Order: sequence, then C-alpha cells, then structure tokens
Amino acid sequence: LYLRLFQNIESINWAAFIFSIVCIVFLYLTRTQINERFKTQLKNIPLPIELFVIIVGTVISNLAELNKNYAMTVVGSIPKGFPEPQLPEFNLFMDMLLDAVILSVIAYATSLSVSDLFARKHKYKIDSNKEFFALGASNIAGSFFQSFVSCGSLSRTVVADSSGGKTQLVTIIASSVVLTVMLWLGPFLEQLPKACLGSIIVAALLNLLLQVRDLPYYWRLDRLDFATWIITFISTIILDVDFGLCIGFLTVLFLNTYRTQKLEVKVQGRVKDFELYRQVDKYLVTEQESIRVVCPNQSIYFVTSDIFKNQLNYSCPSKSNMITDLSLLENCKINYGCGNGGTENSDIEIRIDDTENDTLNNSKKFETIIINFTNVQFVDEAGCKCLKEIIKDYESDNIQILFACCNGK
Repeated sequence: LYLRLFQNIESINWAAFIFSIVCIVFLYLTRTQINERFKTQLKNIPLPIELFVIIVGTVISNLAELNKNYAMTVVGSIPKGFPEPQLPEFNLFMDMLLDAVILSVIAYATSLSVSDLFARKHKYKIDSNKEFFALGASNIAGSFFQSFVSCGSLSRTVVADSSGGKTQLVTIIASSVVLTVMLWLGPFLEQLPKACLGSIIVAALLNLLLQVRDLPYYWRLDRLDFATWIITFISTIILDVDFGLCIGFLTVLFLNTYRTQKLEVKVQGRVKDFELYRQVDKYLVTEQESIRVVCPNQSIYFVTSDIFKNQLNYSCPSKSNMITDLSLLENCKINYGCGNGGTENSDIEIRIDDTENDTLNNSKKFETIIINFTNVQFVDEAGCKCLKEIIKDYESDNIQILFACCNGK
C-alpha cells in the first residue's frame, strides 16, 4: 500500500487532498477547542460537527461540481429500498466453513479488543460472553438479509465516542438514519465527497494515534509490553487492522510463552511485627533457622516444572539434591587421552578443601520447607510429578515439605 502510494505520488488529486486537510483541521479544532472549552455552556452535549461537515461537504460538492471539475470521488448511486428476507444458501455451508471459522475468530477478537479499549477509557466493565452472544445473534439475523459479517468497528466506534455517544441509543439512531437514507435520502447524498467520510475517520483516530506518547511509560514498566505495542502498531499501520490484530495476538502468545520460562523461586522471610512474608533480598525480614519459606512467581506445569525444581534446589540445597556432589570427587583421579603430542593416560588429582567440605556438611540448615503458592494458579500433571519428586528427595534428608496459600481449585 505505502509502496504504491509513493510510486503514484505524482497522480495525487490535490483538490481532494486539500479538501481532506481542511476537514480534518476543522474537526480536530472543534473537538479539542470548542467542545472542550465550552463544555459547561453546551451542557456536556458536543456540537455534531461530523453532521455539519457532511452537509456542508455535500452542498459544496453539488455547487462546485467537484466530481466533474476536479475529479473528486463521490459516494455515487445509493441503492434504494430494503432487501427482502430470504434463507441463506445452505448448499455453500461446507465450502465456506473454514473461511467462516477464521472470519468469526477475527471478528470476535476485533470486537473484544475495541470494547476493551473503550471500557478502559471510560472505566466500565464488559462481559466477553455477552459480546460473543451478541455477535452470534446479529450475524444470524443478518444472514437472512444478505448482510456482511458484522462485528465491532474501530472507526465507527471512535467516531461515535468522539461525537459524545454513551449508550446503545447511538446505534439505534445511527441505524435509523441509515434506514432513512436507504429509503428516501439516498439521492441527496450521492454527491458527498468520500474525502469527507475519510476525514471524519482520520480525525476520530487522532486521539488513538497520540497514544504513542505512552511509549516511554511502557519502556520503563516492561520491555516486553513495549515490544508488543511497537510490533502491533507497525503491523497495523503497514498492513491492516485485521492483520495487525493477528500479528499482535501471535506476539502476545509468543512473549507469554517466553515469560513462563522465566520462573523464579524467591526465599521469603517474615516482616517484623506483621504476618507478612516478603523476599529476603528486597525487604528487611527475618528467617527462622529451622524453616525456609520460598515462593515461585508463576504456575507450575510442563514448561516450568524442571525450572522450578532446579530453582528450588538452588534456594534450598540439601545433600541429596546438590547438582554436584563434591564428596564423590574427593581424592578421585580422571584419566584422559591428550592426542597430538600430549601424554596419554595422564592423571589429574582433584582435591576438596575444608571450606567445600563444610559447605556440603552444613547444607541442610532447615527442617521444613514451606512453598508459598500465592502466585501459582494451576499445577498440571507434569507439575504434580515434579512436586512428588521434590517431596521424595527432601524427605530422604528428613526435610518436611509444606504448601501454603494453595488455590482452591
């Protein structure tokens, strides 16, 4: 798209370009200056500037004959009437099944992401199950009227939000206007320049594009979130919203898998005068000599089970689980062949000093290990096997394993 744009930059319709710039500036200034500054005088009802732009644009296009004199693209003929309901062509079911499944996933993901975006903006909650049901019901009803697949539209939602819409009444009014145009007002809007419609969408998206100012915050908060934002943003700009959404979803899936491999087991201690346990390397806490409390930072399943076991062995060393049993190396000799001029069957003597022997002999400094499961949401079959092995290994050294704050599930 962008390659073709620059290849054909000489064929740009400058009349449409200037017309669009004027509309965008007018829309943006009205929203940010007039509607915001005079919000009290307007009683929180914003000026319907989009409707004004459409009316004025249509009048100018008719009077100046922009389509003929400046080759500006207009809406053109609008079919009249309402399509008669009829049964879908069920003979195409198997041929369209795969495409329909893919399209339904994309439609649901698009709708949910748009809903979540504005839910966070206006601080309300959404129910994904209700959204799913609504999409299914609307598409089933639309199938009897040969409609396109319906889902949440980012551009229309942004326009409705910037116009001051708050409830589903916006959709009812918009649908009524569309029905009115289809039945009676179609001929009056045939000369509406498409530049007006595009300008309304671009002006509505400006506030979303300004979210690029949040990038320094994402960089400081989490580099992986920053990478997700950049990849999704660039993919959407270069390709399309649907492709950008799919690439963003795959990026999140990959990075979340990467995160799960970063499991850590932290030793915790008790905060003085409180029944709270925090990491010993970050807080002023105390540990009981015979008890060690550890806390994994995520769930234990087939991806993280081995990592959890190694991390636990490192945090709570004992004679049976030390990675290298130094006692086996005491006074041993290793024979190796050197080749290329070396001395064959040379002997290397490995000795262990008193400090290492003391470390081994004193490795068990506790009688109980408490594993804090606060951050563990689930444990699969591989995780259960891992926990059984851990309990067995520590019990061989007379160390008891206890679990705390387990999920009820």
